[in-house]
Amino acid sequence: MSGLRWFVGGGTVPMRACVGPPGISLAEASREGRVARGGAVLTVRADAAWVEDRLARDELECPDCGGPLGPWGWARVRVLRGDPAPVAVRPRRSRCRWCGVSHVLLPVFALLRRADLVTVILVGGIKAAISGGWMERPR
Repeated sequence: MSGLRWFVGGGTVPMRACVGPPGISLAEASREGRVARGGAVLTVRADAAWVEDRLARDELECPDCGGPLGPWGWARVRVLRGDPAPVAVRPRRSRCRWCGVSHVLLPVFALLRRADLVTVILVGGIKAAISGGWMERPR
């Protein structure tokens, strides 16, 4: 995996902090809370210390009910195309203390359901605008 840069929440994170939420069955999920599938994804700063501080102080708000979000493990690793090299990102996961819904906290340089960094998408958009909307794909 040469040329692959790692980004775990924006900074150095103790290994114990990288452990995700405990595995639960569907029966337990109905009692313990629910997972937001296709719901709102929160965009946060790329600074891990800032995100951890806000989660610890209950300063991030649930987009569903307005309740405080607390830390709840980590989301799966995503590899995003970057320039000049791909970037591996493992976003923070949070859970609302009121309604129990979990949310992935994406750093600002990553977009929901996109495999490219924001900068790569922006450069592609600028090139398309300059060339009149048509670009030849690199091979």
